[in-house]
Amino acid sequence: MLLSIVIPMYKVEPYVARCLESVLEQKGDFEVIAVDDGSPDRSGEIARYYSDKDARLKVIRQPNMGLSAARNTGMRHAAGEYIWFIDSDDWVSDDSIEIIEGIIRNQGPEAIHLCGADVINDLPVKLFSLEKCQADRQSGIRMLRENNFHGVVQYTVYKRSFLKNNGLFFMEGIYHEDTEFSPRAYYFLKDIICVDKVLYLKRVNEDSITRKQNVKKNFDLIKVSESLYKF
Repeated sequence: MLLSIVIPMYKVEPYVARCLESVLEQKGDFEVIAVDDGSPDRSGEIARYYSDKDARLKVIRQPNMGLSAARNTGMRHAAGEYIWFIDSDDWVSDDSIEIIEGIIRNQGPEAIHLCGADVINDLPVKLFSLEKCQADRQSGIRMLRENNFHGVVQYTVYKRSFLKNNGLFFMEGIYHEDTEFSPRAYYFLKDIICVDKVLYLKRVNEDSITRKQNVKKNFDLIKVSESLYKF
């Protein structure tokens, strides 16, 4: 199997169907692991409805432990050669899996860095360009130094053996988990292919965790800074 798509779920009842359909409507050699992180709404029920119709989708339920723990659970259950982390209130472009699997088959890099867009009033707004770095293969260090690095984890597809060999998991119990995880991952990456095309579409949700003021977020950012400094 080429690709495992890990989708954590928590209180996403209005959105998760679109997310799952955007993936399951595509063809390819992939599995989907939806991790129901103790969601109190119908998110898990909706995912199980789709899993009953499509054997590529597996639903794992666990007590609520947070986004990082849900991603780690999905990572541990993944069987694909590569892993793509997707948030359950977002969705992916119609040709995303075909493009990603084509790169995996033909070039087999350690990671694929792709573009994302915010969707505002049903219109995608591209967040950044990877044109400067798609001509040749990159190292993570080079991308960090040349400011071509975008730390949101959904914008990078990782080879599973790379994550395993470098002991890369998400720090649990914190916000800003991508900010802590992605720089460590890119430090070890020696072979990245960039795709200057929007394959990931982010829902602009003013009620989301990332957009709300929260004192814990400030303290967790200190934890993240300390972790990266020690690293």
